[in-house]
Amino acid sequence: MIQRITYSIRGAWFLLTRVLSGKRIEPNADGRTGSSSRRALSVLYGSLGVFTHIYGASLAFLFFTQGYGSYPVFVEILDAFEEPYLGSLAIYVVLKEISKRSGAEGRKRRGEYFVIAWSVLLVASTAYILFSSAYEFNPVYKLILTNGIATIMIYIGSVIHR
Repeated sequence: MIQRITYSIRGAWFLLTRVLSGKRIEPNADGRTGSSSRRALSVLYGSLGVFTHIYGASLAFLFFTQGYGSYPVFVEILDAFEEPYLGSLAIYVVLKEISKRSGAEGRKRRGEYFVIAWSVLLVASTAYILFSSAYEFNPVYKLILTNGIATIMIYIGSVIHR
C-alpha cells in the first residue's frame, strides 16, 4: 500500500513538473517512455477515473431519487462540469492510446465497463421518462442524455480507430 502511494506521489510530481515546465515527454531509443512518465499517466488516468465516476454517479443519484428539485445548486454544479467531463472522456481515450504505445499493454483499463454503465443509465432513465408518470424531462435527464450519447459516441470512435 505504501509503495502504491509513493508511486502515485512520484507520478503526480513528475506530471506537475512537466506541465509547469512545458517540457515534452520524449520516448527512449526503442520508442518507449520511461517509468516516470508511465507513473504520471497512471496518476492522471486514475484522477480522471475518479472524476468521471463521481460525476456519473451523482447524475444517477439525482435522477432516480428525483432530488433535482431539492438540490438545485448541485444540479447547477453538475451542469457546469458537463464540458470538463466530456473533455475528461476525450483525454481518457487519448491516454488509453498512449498507454498502448508506451508498452503498458499488460495493464487492463476498464473503460468498456464505464460505457456499459452509461448505456444502462441512459436506457433506464429514458424508459422511466417514457413509461412512468412520476418522471419527466428535467435538467438532470438532459445531462444524462447528453453525456450518455457522448460517451457512447467517443467509445465508438475509439473502437473504429483500433
